[in-house]
Parts: sequence; structure tokens; C-alpha cells
Amino acid sequence: MLAHALEDRIQSKVIAPGHPLPSERELCLEFNLSRQTVRNAIEVLSEKGLLNSRAGSGHFVRDASAASSAPDRARRNTRQIGVICAPRIYLEEPSQWGTLIGIKGVLSQYGYSVALSVSHKDKKAGFFPCYQHWLDDGDIEGYIGVSIPPALQRRLFESGYPSLSLGYVWDGIALPSIALDFRKIYHDVLSHVHGLGHETICCTLFNGDTAFTRNVLAGIEAGIQQSGLKRARVKIGRSSDTAYDLVGCVRTALRSSERPTALILQGDEHLPAVMRFLEMERIRVPEDLHLTVVQVTNPGFAFADRISFFDFDYPRFGHVAARRILDLIEGKSPNPLHEDVVFGKIADPTLGSLDRLGAMAGA
Repeated sequence: MLAHALEDRIQSKVIAPGHPLPSERELCLEFNLSRQTVRNAIEVLSEKGLLNSRAGSGHFVRDASAASSAPDRARRNTRQIGVICAPRIYLEEPSQWGTLIGIKGVLSQYGYSVALSVSHKDKKAGFFPCYQHWLDDGDIEGYIGVSIPPALQRRLFESGYPSLSLGYVWDGIALPSIALDFRKIYHDVLSHVHGLGHETICCTLFNGDTAFTRNVLAGIEAGIQQSGLKRARVKIGRSSDTAYDLVGCVRTALRSSERPTALILQGDEHLPAVMRFLEMERIRVPEDLHLTVVQVTNPGFAFADRISFFDFDYPRFGHVAARRILDLIEGKSPNPLHEDVVFGKIADPTLGSLDRLGAMAGA
């Protein structure tokens, strides 16, 4: 909505070429929107090529007459940004390729190439990129770590190079970071499931007290409060990150006195094992049990027509990361140091079964 309103002002030259946009604070007050919503709208206009960003000065309407002259960054065609990711992300999770594509798309506009390294485990040193000389010889101007472990995040922080963590936030490491806002995501997922008529819901979580787990629990609590659910009827099932323990967790929930009519899984890694168990128990999905997966690693997974899931917009996640690393290279201090974002929506192919599900849940 805001992006369209600002685009209309630009196209009609209410805001003339070369002139600045109103500040984020002014836009927040004028349109009664949050700062994050305003930033998202500005990003949309930037991606359309309607705005230029000037460090320390704000956003300016792009002058079409000067469009043929590339920005300063675009002339730096030999510079590189190092992107480090875990092997499973590069080799096993097609959904995360969108993040890498989004990063590359923005950086290439400014004359940067991407040098990709997969992290590996060293028994003595912990996790480090395969190309360790990156951190020593100065060929790379900045680094983006995609879902990398704390030892490597700490190494990047200590290296002195502009560095950004994308995906995981580890307590006690002051590395600038951007992560998906799982508090908001779980709030929305729980509200969606309850909106289908389900009053007894089981959410499975892996064991551990991390920032991620705390955000998930906060999101579930917020969903309970807003939806008017009874906390006692939202069960939290804990398990280790193994198919065996997760299936045991699901079994316990389904055999409890208040059997849930909806199940929310933290990820899809062990989804085939859960589906096999449900089939052996003769529990049909979605007819007998509504199943939602929050983190889907493969958009073409086998059960996509039978379960709902949160469909992340990974390329846009990559766009934000690329713009942040460019800001860090230019010496702009991150504010805030850590940012939670949500790009995506709930996809629910089971909505055709709404009436049946609602009747079952209310029975």
C-alpha cells in the first residue's frame, strides 16, 4: 500500500527526480505505519530502480536522465563478497538457494561478485570455511555467513572485516545479524490453525535453550493470547533432533487424554518418518489431523498437497542481507545490531477441507 502511494508520487513528479523521500519517521507519522513496514516499502521501490540510497543522507528519487551512468559501486567490478554456508544448505536445501540467488542479484548490481565457500568441521579449530585464506589475505571485502555455527561467527567478528550473520543468532556474539522472526511466524501459524477451528494443538520443538527456541515459545504464547486459546490445550512436545524421538513425541501427544486435532512441526527433515507413523496409526492427513510445517527446506516436498506450511520468500531475505553488507562496507553502523524480519506467507492447500476440519475439531 505505502509502496504504491510513494510510486504514484514519484511517477506524477510530486517528488521530483533527484529529490529526497521523506524520512522514515515522517512516513511513519503520515501513514500511521511501523518503521519496518516503511523500510519494506522503500526496499520495494529501490528494487524497481526508482530510488538511490546515499550513505548518511537517505533515499533519493532516481533521475532517469542519469540512469545510463552506473553508480559508484557498479564500477568496482573486481571486488568480492565472501558467502559462507553449511554444506546441507548448499547441497540439500533447495529453498535456501533462493537466499543465495537474492544475495548475488543485489551485489551484482553494484559490481561485486560472490565467492562461495562451504564451511567444514575441524576437530581442533571448530567450524571454518574451506577457503581459510579468505580471512588472511584481504581478497574479500566483506563476509556473509548463512546459518553458520557460533565458532565461525566468532571468528568473523574477530577478523575485523565487515561481516554479517544471516539465519542464526547466538547469544554473546556481537556480530551484526539478520534472522527470520520466528516469534511472528509461530504467532501467525498458530492463529491460522486456530482459525480453522482447532482448539487442541500440539507444537513440536527440539530440545535446547537458544534464542531461536525462546522466540518460538514467545510466538506461541502470543498466538495463544490473541486467539483466545486456552494455554492448557496447546501442548509443547520436546524431542531431540532425530526421527525416532520426534515420532515418539508425536505418539505421546496423540495418545494423551486431550488428543490434538492439529500438529505443528518445527521443520520437515523428519516429516517422512512422521507421515509413515501416522499412516501406520491409520490417521489421515488432513482429514483426521491438520499438519503444519514451519520450516520447509524443499518446496517440492512429497506431501505438499496435504499439509500447510510457511512459505518463505528467501530471495527477498537475500536482498536485505546484501544491502546490509554493502552498508557495513561503507562504514555505516548497523541499527539495530540484530534485525528480525518476516518475508513470506502461510500456504495451505488443505483449505478445501475447511468444513470437514471445522466439524471434526468442534466434535
